[in-house]
Amino acid sequence: MELLPDSCALLVVDIQEKLFGKVLGADRLLERITLLYKGCKILNIPVVVTEQYPQGLGKTVLAVEEAPLAKTAFSCARDPATKKAIEYCNKKVWILCGIESHVCILQTVKSLLKEGFTPIVVQDAISSRNELDHSSSLQEMRALGVRITTVETVLFELIKDAQHPQFKELSRLIK
Repeated sequence: MELLPDSCALLVVDIQEKLFGKVLGADRLLERITLLYKGCKILNIPVVVTEQYPQGLGKTVLAVEEAPLAKTAFSCARDPATKKAIEYCNKKVWILCGIESHVCILQTVKSLLKEGFTPIVVQDAISSRNELDHSSSLQEMRALGVRITTVETVLFELIKDAQHPQFKELSRLIK
């Protein structure tokens, strides 16, 4: 499955103040999510950002241009406002990052698959509070046939060639 900028969008799931510091590798995770987010912005890939019950979990920890969509459903694709945003983007492929791997990411993946979308999970840009939950969710998603990859793999696959107009800008971002 080849990633093409015109056919995909990024879904940033619930990276909020009160939970983010409790997930495994939070500092590195924020670096990877930031890199993925900025890379997608450089490539003009649409972005949807969600917040799980922001009254309780706080605001998004990443500086984003998009207004985060508040939700209570664990699956982004089951929340009416987020589902509407996903449909509005009119993209078949959804690149997922955020937290928690075993709850909102996994349930979103299952819902996207059910709705006919193709989710791609960026494993160095997702996490959970404990390793067993995180690793078992990756295993379950692989068993569902979901592509599991990394931030740099996604970004370089999107540009395909060092002659791409945004290669230098993306390359500086990655270094």
